[in-house]
Amino acid sequence: MITDKMRRILKERDPYCLHCGDDVDLVLHHRKNRGMGGSKMLDHYTNLIRVCEYYNFKMEASEVIAEDARKFGHKLSSWQDFSEPVYNECDGNWYALKDDGTKEVIEAPEQGMF
Repeated sequence: MITDKMRRILKERDPYCLHCGDDVDLVLHHRKNRGMGGSKMLDHYTNLIRVCEYYNFKMEASEVIAEDARKFGHKLSSWQDFSEPVYNECDGNWYALKDDGTKEVIEAPEQGMF
């Protein structure tokens, strides 16, 4: 379950959409889908990022956008681990998401990692 405390921590970690930089109308996005009414076991910091409503919708509605989102770690396939890094398209950095709700800059993953 996503608590108010988690929302505050995620807002601090991701103050804007990692895709477009927008800082209004942000929603929590599960990198690995919970599915319709799915497990709340996926409600943890390494599976959640804040993105704008538009990008969240496009990742679910367009397979082309979803494929790009997988390349940036914004979406994960069911077989992928939560340690997969996330790319911030606005600052050009790759980040490792931490279990405590923080993130750290890492080196770019090898080509073809995704």
